[in-house]
Amino acid sequence: MRVSGEARVIANRYARALLQVVVEKKEDPERIERELAEVVALLESHADLGRTLGSPAVVSARRVAVVDDLVRRSKWTETTANLLRVMAAKERIPILEFVRESYRRQLDEHQNIEKAEVVTPQALSKAEEKALIGKLEQLTGKTVRAEFRTDSNLMGGLMVRIGNRIYDATVTAQLARFKERLLSAS
Repeated sequence: MRVSGEARVIANRYARALLQVVVEKKEDPERIERELAEVVALLESHADLGRTLGSPAVVSARRVAVVDDLVRRSKWTETTANLLRVMAAKERIPILEFVRESYRRQLDEHQNIEKAEVVTPQALSKAEEKALIGKLEQLTGKTVRAEFRTDSNLMGGLMVRIGNRIYDATVTAQLARFKERLLSAS
């Protein structure tokens, strides 16, 4: 779904308010994130439901009644239920996925967690993954949640993306830097 900048701003506001409520009520923030993911998956698998909850043609009270029916059938927290009610009433359900994404980012920031993407030519062992995460945590000063993937096109080494920073320790990058030094020395 293509979403406007304004919709992202609105999603960020909902996520910030949600995180504030979760922290104030001392709720499990991971549970809230799982519930949001569950609702997003439900809406994706039942397109008519998503259209109904996001449609300005459906009166607000009806959209909220549909949410209430979903809440009765689920085990969602009251916090998640209240968010869904407000979003349904204001025709904001179509941006729920962006609220979930923003909530995850803000929760990570609140918990001092940094997300890292690690690409290697071959899968790392669990011990190697753990050691690398330890090094990344020393580098960032934060807890690191890493996603590992392989790319057989890499000759060797690894590439790590943390936020908008890229640490390229691949053999290809090292050879390119070596070539630059040789060319600048001549």
